[in-house]
Amino acid sequence: MDIKLLSHKEIDLEKWDDCILNAVNGSHYAMSWYLDIVTPGWKGFVSGDYEAVMPLPVRNKFGIPMIIQPFMTQQLGIFSSNELSQELTDRFYKQLKQIYPVIYNLNLHFKPVNLQGLKLLPNIELHLDGNYSEISKRYSKNTKRNIAKAASSSLVLKENISNEESFGFYFRNLRFKYSPREQELFKTVVETSLKRDEGLWLSVSNEKGTVIALAFFLIFKNRITFLGSSSSDEGYEKYAAFFLFDKVIERFSGSNYVLDFEGSQTEGVARFYQGFGGQVTEYGQYSNRAFKIYLSLKKIIER
Repeated sequence: MDIKLLSHKEIDLEKWDDCILNAVNGSHYAMSWYLDIVTPGWKGFVSGDYEAVMPLPVRNKFGIPMIIQPFMTQQLGIFSSNELSQELTDRFYKQLKQIYPVIYNLNLHFKPVNLQGLKLLPNIELHLDGNYSEISKRYSKNTKRNIAKAASSSLVLKENISNEESFGFYFRNLRFKYSPREQELFKTVVETSLKRDEGLWLSVSNEKGTVIALAFFLIFKNRITFLGSSSSDEGYEKYAAFFLFDKVIERFSGSNYVLDFEGSQTEGVARFYQGFGGQVTEYGQYSNRAFKIYLSLKKIIER
């Protein structure tokens, strides 16, 4: 089958989304509504009559069209309702490198391909098909201890408090601040996913009813993806995040859902996720040095 490069205007969004929904590796990151938010004007490779597709987050930097992984988008890649053959995968990536020689970074989904220059990054996932007692037995000693401490503080879990209250608390208590642009992207993703009945705010309140921690999850197909959390100083002191994730696991246990922590290269954060029994999986990050070489030459020429 031919692989065509289509501009955003040329893409049949209904067929595109049907491909993602029916793909063996379908992900909310590749749905048209999500791409429209995080990388407006995105393009796509399409094989046949949308049997396989590949979103392309193309941006112009310094007058050069290049591939840049969007904010809040851990993984992209090739999506198909059939298992991808190595031959088709090679054709996609060969065409990608021919058309876009500058790939600043592109994260590829759960099954990394044989691609020179591919760096493997960790994701952390927890399968929730077992019952809660079985899953919680696999928690680390530290996690069990912190959940017990949280339980002694009379914490209460609430669902879907207002966006206004959630956003105010979220951005006010973030340890790693978002830029104004990132704040708007986060808000739009949250608001849109809630309208689609695919989003879930969960908050933790103290005995006085004051919110001390909250987290947002996006639910797509059989995957519950953690997109962000925030805690006040009191929330940290009372181990509210441990309480919150334990309640999520309890609520969705015995299902076919996978809790996707989105991984972390920060040791302490990764240890927190793995404390709930999360298992490390790998995805690939592809980049080339063309852009860095260009910048180096540009600096030399301008001297």
